Amino acid sequence: MKERFKAYLEEQFRTIRPTAAAMKYREQTLVELLERAQELKIKGIDDEELVYLTCIDELGDFKATLKEFDEKEVEVKATKRKIGVGAVLSLALVLILTITYLVVGFVTHLWHPTWLIMVGGIFAGAGVGILVGAIKLIKKKKFIPVRFMAMLIEIMASVFVFLVLQLVFNLNGSWMTFLAMVALIMGVDTAIAFLTSSKVKWFELPLFVEIFAVMLFVILGIVTSLWHPMWLLCLVGVVFAVIELVVFVVKRHNRKSAEEGKKIKKHHKEVDEEYWTKWND
Repeated sequence: MKERFKAYLEEQFRTIRPTAAAMKYREQTLVELLERAQELKIKGIDDEELVYLTCIDELGDFKATLKEFDEKEVEVKATKRKIGVGAVLSLALVLILTITYLVVGFVTHLWHPTWLIMVGGIFAGAGVGILVGAIKLIKKKKFIPVRFMAMLIEIMASVFVFLVLQLVFNLNGSWMTFLAMVALIMGVDTAIAFLTSSKVKWFELPLFVEIFAVMLFVILGIVTSLWHPMWLLCLVGVVFAVIELVVFVVKRHNRKSAEEGKKIKKHHKEVDEEYWTKWND
């Protein structure tokens, strides 16, 4: 019995790559087959052929199982390679940034704010990594994590711009970068919602318009000191938001009406068919 199981497994495992994991899986499967055969014999099945066939049959579509196992092995190895490459690239990036910072510092004697080279490089590297991950998720149609990834990239970019404006150019209004960041996050998220046909897109768009209007009002008010009539921008934002909501309600109503019309037509067709085919006898 054991030799027959071995012969069967040898034949089946020839269809996948001869890896250490495959060899271990083959040994494990043999043990499980022998244990199952012993269980069947204890239950009173003495026919060796019947025991063998029953054990093999219980494996199901073993070729498909092995194919899935092999594909997972390939995927795991590919993931490990990517992690290794990512680690090497990260170390290389940190090393290059450190050397660049030291060279610029020793040459110019400006250790501040040249340390922003380190921050900008790390943010850029992290942004590229996040972007690559987001592209893969887009291909798998997993859009919610993509929206959070986009938000993270926008936050890092805004923080770096703020640091540059504050430390390099010494601008008093550099804090307004964070106002722009809020509008940027809402704008990009709204764009992604529309591109991916998200159900919340029509609620995000009015919110984005109003936030953008308020941000514009604050920035222009600070820059020009014309708080009046700049406050009218907020009202304009409200008007646009209301218009967008009205458009959403009208579209929703038209879609519902079209769906109801199709249902009614289908019902009438069924009733007509019953009328023409139903007999009292």
